Amino acid sequence: MIHAAYGLEHCNLASPVMSTTVPKYHPAFQVGQSLDDDINLLSSDDVLYRLPVFILPPQCFTPSPSSIPIDASSDALTPLLLMLSGLPVPPFPDFEIYSQTVLLAQSWRAPLCSLRSGLMSHRFMEDPLAVYALASRCGWDAEAVVAARKTLSLDLYAEEHAAILESMPAGAVVRLFQYHRARRDAFREIIGQGFDEKCKGCGAKADGGEWRTLRARMITEIENGNEEGVCSLEMEEWSESEACWGAKCKECGGAVYDRIATLRRIREAVAGLPTFR
Repeated sequence: MIHAAYGLEHCNLASPVMSTTVPKYHPAFQVGQSLDDDINLLSSDDVLYRLPVFILPPQCFTPSPSSIPIDASSDALTPLLLMLSGLPVPPFPDFEIYSQTVLLAQSWRAPLCSLRSGLMSHRFMEDPLAVYALASRCGWDAEAVVAARKTLSLDLYAEEHAAILESMPAGAVVRLFQYHRARRDAFREIIGQGFDEKCKGCGAKADGGEWRTLRARMITEIENGNEEGVCSLEMEEWSESEACWGAKCKECGGAVYDRIATLRRIREAVAGLPTFR
């Protein structure tokens, strides 16, 4: 097996296959720049790379007179070889190519610092679940925490997320679902399931419907990761808030809900929300 011939089993070395395409060298790794101990790598889409063997992880590669097939496309292989060679790496066209490059580097046990720094870019964070999945696979805890926070606006039960959740380590999936549920449950517990169904002024029985409607809206905002909007000026503009604070007792005409005390309880609930671990 090629894996046995060149070292570790997880270095993304591919078995030789017949191809009708004539391989061509990548412009940055051509024959004219070669040394005696150079090595030739062949991507899955028939792009050749010639480079000094000392640049590559020794546990994966040794000098060989023939090209070594790599189970990765040139889109993923080129950035990694440029990085290992100390050459400028162009921006990644999308997260999929970035992810493939990171996982290839990880399989080679190559340094990941330069690649890791790009994970939190704004355009990648547009897909926080994918970022969380990659961070979890790589053991990048700090990035996983940020990405998990960004997933709060997602419905993890939606069919569109099934494939990426199935690709994650089981522990990472469990922690993410627990995080989503724990926030909702903690908020519900702190603010209470119901409302004191008595007018604060005269003690007459109150319906409590306005509070339950506002509470449901706040829980939805918390589930979507918008705790900043709760107890803010944004919340004051909600129709549910206006209805709650404006509710009047049918007996005495006073305000049914103690706005100051209620907002204090809501702030305590927001402050007590669990963080991702």
